[in-house]
Amino acid sequence: MPPSLFKFVLRFSLRDQLLLLLLTACSLPFVYFALDVPKLIINDVLGQGPLPEQLYGIPLGIDHTALLIVLSAAFLLLVCVNGGFKYVLNVYRGVVAERMLRRLRFTLFSNLMRFPTAKAEQLSPAETVPLITAETEPLGGYIGDALALPAFQGGLLATYVFFIMVQDPVLGCISLLTLPIQAYVTPRMQKRVNRLARRRVLATRRLSADIGDAMGGVAAIHAESNGLYHRARIAARLGTLYGLRFDIYRRKFAIKFVNSFLNHVTPFFFYLFGGWLVLQGELTIGALVAALAAFREMAPPWRELLKFYQTSQDAQVKYEQIIEQFEPADLLAETASEADASPSVSEGQAVVFSSVSAVEESGRGLAPLDFSLDAGARVAVTDEPECGADELCRVLAQQRQPDTGRVRFGSRDWLALGPGFRGRHVAYVGKDPWLFDMSLRDNLHYGCVETPKQVEPDAERELAERAGNTPLRPEDSWVESSSATYARLHRALGATGATDELIDMGMRMPLAASDDHAFQQAVLSQRAAVTAALEAEGLDVHVQRYDPQAFIDGFSIGENLLFAAATDAREWADDDAARLWITSLRSAGLLDELLEIGVKVNRELVEMFVDLPDNHPFFADLGLVDARELPAMQRVAQRVDRAGTTRWSRADRWLILSRVLALKPARHRIVDLDDAFKARAVQARSALSHLVGQPGFDALEPLDPGACADGLSVLQNALFGMLSGQDQRAHRQVRETVLGVLREAGLEGRIVDHALATQPGPGGRSLRPALRQRLALARALVKPGTWLIVNRALDALDADSEADVIDRVLALTDDTSVLWSPVHAKNAARFPVHLHLGAGGSHSVNVKGHDVPELAKEVSPE
Repeated sequence: MPPSLFKFVLRFSLRDQLLLLLLTACSLPFVYFALDVPKLIINDVLGQGPLPEQLYGIPLGIDHTALLIVLSAAFLLLVCVNGGFKYVLNVYRGVVAERMLRRLRFTLFSNLMRFPTAKAEQLSPAETVPLITAETEPLGGYIGDALALPAFQGGLLATYVFFIMVQDPVLGCISLLTLPIQAYVTPRMQKRVNRLARRRVLATRRLSADIGDAMGGVAAIHAESNGLYHRARIAARLGTLYGLRFDIYRRKFAIKFVNSFLNHVTPFFFYLFGGWLVLQGELTIGALVAALAAFREMAPPWRELLKFYQTSQDAQVKYEQIIEQFEPADLLAETASEADASPSVSEGQAVVFSSVSAVEESGRGLAPLDFSLDAGARVAVTDEPECGADELCRVLAQQRQPDTGRVRFGSRDWLALGPGFRGRHVAYVGKDPWLFDMSLRDNLHYGCVETPKQVEPDAERELAERAGNTPLRPEDSWVESSSATYARLHRALGATGATDELIDMGMRMPLAASDDHAFQQAVLSQRAAVTAALEAEGLDVHVQRYDPQAFIDGFSIGENLLFAAATDAREWADDDAARLWITSLRSAGLLDELLEIGVKVNRELVEMFVDLPDNHPFFADLGLVDARELPAMQRVAQRVDRAGTTRWSRADRWLILSRVLALKPARHRIVDLDDAFKARAVQARSALSHLVGQPGFDALEPLDPGACADGLSVLQNALFGMLSGQDQRAHRQVRETVLGVLREAGLEGRIVDHALATQPGPGGRSLRPALRQRLALARALVKPGTWLIVNRALDALDADSEADVIDRVLALTDDTSVLWSPVHAKNAARFPVHLHLGAGGSHSVNVKGHDVPELAKEVSPE
């Protein structure tokens, strides 16, 4: 990136800046005439003398009134023209500013992607994200004004001075009297402000880093009760920031005071010398008035120029501090990050380590090692604690530079092959793998992403290119969709043991999570077979069918009243539906009874939640109370205790009623509903069925034995019912029976696909650690790589589970070179070759199927 912001502007927006300068130059003559026309009106039209014979070289043959009308109309036209120029200039400057800001942010992010992995892992997101977002925001405004604003405001200033000079040279010189003083004083005072601004930026970043650090370690803070210490740290940071900001304000306002005083000195000389010239008859009153008006017009552009100087200095400081963070000395070459830069791979070549060492600051790590990973080799690497297995894996995966030695691949330097080569041929799974907050399917295909070969050009892509951004979009074809890719994905899931858990997840997911209509119809077609299978095994007693003549305990009361399933629990009983609910329930004769139940529910909920903090997870677990509604629920409970239910407002009534409608008897168990109430609720269905489909009820879908419901899970749709009772063993048998039927129908893969629509959250935090690690390994297997490196990536699995995964993966990747550092050392025996790194730099190699004493060798660091 250019070292100064001004050079950045010139490099990427010179053409736009020149066009802005041209527009500015075109606007200045109109500014001059807008000053001169009022003088003509005063002196030539309203004065006592005769009309001039010519005006701007144009002969005049009209009287005073006609000339007054013409000149006034000309003045109005000039006002419109000048306003139009300002509008066009401001809009165009805004366009340039936004385009350059887009380029700057994209460049910073691109540089961030070129950071070495170890350096990127040390960055604090709380400190880095504001650098790209908030701290670059003021730079956009400056970039748009970089040349246009000083040119426009300077041009205006020069025009006004020239106009005054034309009226009288003495007045012109007076108008320039204080400008040199301001031009000398202001920059010197501004330098101190700039130094303070630089310190303020650094202090703000440290504050952000401390806040992010405290947020990341909030669990440890609570555990150790050290909140007061962290408050003290933040208070100290805020104190430093306060002192810097106060000093900046003090000096900025001092600059304004000096400039304001000097601006008001000049009118004094105007009145003194200009008035004396008028008294001597050497200057007309109209010229003096016009000169004063022109001087008043000089103040805004001069003020804008001084403000621009301050802004430019501040922007330059911000720019320098930003690029310092995004241009480390070891930044990866830009061309190396492109997939097209990948060199070809010759079959049969080995990766050879020659005296490679990688030692951490603690002194532990990989001692000098000579090692060769042949093509197709399967090697397990273990070590004594912290003796280099981790470093060896990371060096081979190009995640770390060795301290000494060299890694060769044929005649090439392995570590210089770059990201393009790594993206094509190396699959790495490390500790604590990261899943992105996109669907599991997209995460699994992440290693197969390739630059789209064909994209349709359009205006949006052209704009992106003009701003220096990539014209590609996330919705382009980044992954080749083929039957081979699909089969590879499912084989990888099977090898890692993730399939069973994904099937269980898919069975529990609502059909609404997938837009695969064919899958929905396939599930529906198996409904009769599922029923028959359960009846044959005597398991149907553990299933409650969705019977229009029965109350469903697993549904909410509202869903029971409408015999419908909610596709979104947050929207099916909102305030828009309140009037219809209240009116319809009153007509059905259930309103008073439901309100009576609601009073009990409201009292119970208030007692349960009143002492809990707003962010307590129990709010989300129960799903009946929002922390923001709790004060209102308390007030209603107190009002009912004082005056009963006779003085309820409509809002109070709906607040109580909406809790009851969302209440699920089988889950919440706050009140006991007797059989008589359930019977009345079932009888009311016919009277309330018209509500489904009304505005406010859009998230409710009627239950139909001949159709699937999006709000129900795959299992519930297959059963057209739900599991009942508390017998977990029976529930498991029911699920296995249903899954068996769906498997026979060839739907197992479709269920897995259904589960792959899940969003795992940032880092995959919503998944169990074991599943997250299995999926990360599956992602590496889906990628058609030449080398697979697994660095203690399955620490959430026990030894037997890890052994099963190793066997399946080795069977699946028979044409791939594998270097695997197992979590459980005994599993190293499952590999043909076992490299063990010992303390003191020794290491041994054991080869299965050979006489170990003859082939094992001890190699000293020397």
